Amino acid sequence: MTIASLIDRIAKGENATTEFKRSAKVENAGRAVCSFLNGDGGNLFCGVGDDGSLLGVGGDAPALARELELGLKAAISPAPVLAVDSVEIDGRQILVVEVPKAPDGPYAFAGGVWLRMGEETRAATIVELRGLLRGDAQPPRWERQASPAMTDADLDLDEVRATVREAIDNGRFSFSNPEDTQLVLKELSVLGFDGFTQAGDALFSRTPGRRHPQCRAQLVVYAGDKADDEYLDNRWFEGPLFRTCTDLVQAVIAANPIKSTFERGALQRRDAPAYEAFAIREGIVNAFVHRDYAAYSGGLKVSVYRDRIEIWNSGSLPEGLTPSDLRRDHGSILVNPDIVQIFYLRGLMERVGRGTEYIVRASKRLGAPPPQWRDQASGVTLTIHSAHAQRPGRTSPNSRQAALLAALGIGEAISVRDYVAQFGMGITDRQGRRDLDDLVRSADLIVEGAGPATVYRRKNR
Repeated sequence: MTIASLIDRIAKGENATTEFKRSAKVENAGRAVCSFLNGDGGNLFCGVGDDGSLLGVGGDAPALARELELGLKAAISPAPVLAVDSVEIDGRQILVVEVPKAPDGPYAFAGGVWLRMGEETRAATIVELRGLLRGDAQPPRWERQASPAMTDADLDLDEVRATVREAIDNGRFSFSNPEDTQLVLKELSVLGFDGFTQAGDALFSRTPGRRHPQCRAQLVVYAGDKADDEYLDNRWFEGPLFRTCTDLVQAVIAANPIKSTFERGALQRRDAPAYEAFAIREGIVNAFVHRDYAAYSGGLKVSVYRDRIEIWNSGSLPEGLTPSDLRRDHGSILVNPDIVQIFYLRGLMERVGRGTEYIVRASKRLGAPPPQWRDQASGVTLTIHSAHAQRPGRTSPNSRQAALLAALGIGEAISVRDYVAQFGMGITDRQGRRDLDDLVRSADLIVEGAGPATVYRRKNR
């Protein structure tokens, strides 16, 4: 969330997903945070008056943020995934508590279950509590299901120790006894009465791919711009999920070309990367933590082309989110909160739910075309365009594309199927989608919708 979006949200006042508190005390913040967890998520601003005036929290704001985050996680049951950050607005230090929509409710604080009704927080009635409990009676999601084939012998103790050490160093979790491995895993919700959970297997076993092949990830580096071109690298990554992710990130960053130039009159060279390393990391991390792990046929693949990087993961965007939402400030909806928790504790997720906005800003900073998200039945694909590639639009459209641009009026839209039928000249749907994506990159069209409802709308250039 940018400073501008924070200011805008504060200016709109308190509502169903926004609450102001003057102080940063757990006893003052807990009820509101608990109500967000039992609803659609939200943001709590500490150091802001009821009227939206900026008061500041005073003192060491980063230390207060860490203290508040640990305090809320200890006081709310079950332990939630949330993030507290300190930001400076108009010279005042404000704490922002970001609460994603969570699946593990009902959540309780100070002996009560709290709900958000408009801009008010109140205790749940008996009827409402029964409704929350009925909702909780659904079959457990994949990461909370037991993984009976995993035994203590499969446990990677180095990963457990690294998680404990980094969580404590980052000030993001307080363990009852960091030396007690069994207790640590229980507090991280990856070890239950039935043994290790699926998330525990994926995160902390030496070889989760043997039991869950969908946890593996693939990297393919192509020599050109198409998937049928010669490839320069093709390998699989597997092991504990966090390590698999970091290894994949490093491999993709290593393939990130650097363009070096000498400007007239300058003695030092200017190095310009094709992609921001942090944007690559955010894209891959998002794919790991938000993907669907339930199907054995699922997976994650990173394809590096000469002009772009495509990051695909099985699954779909959470209900209520569209590809266009990912470009701007949006609420975070956790698909795999136990996996998210570990990535966050270990510092691979700086703030919950803000990676997509960073990717958009990174592309803009480098002068690259904006990133694209596509939500289809086969999975979710993020495309990050190279800042080195010749900007599409400097090349002439092919005959099919030219015919479309001549026929499609400003503001009018067309689907892939209709494009292939009317202008395709016998091409496949896949080639038709490539044609339309080229016109998106050249700023002639924009993508709207998701899955079968996706259309391409003509822009006024």
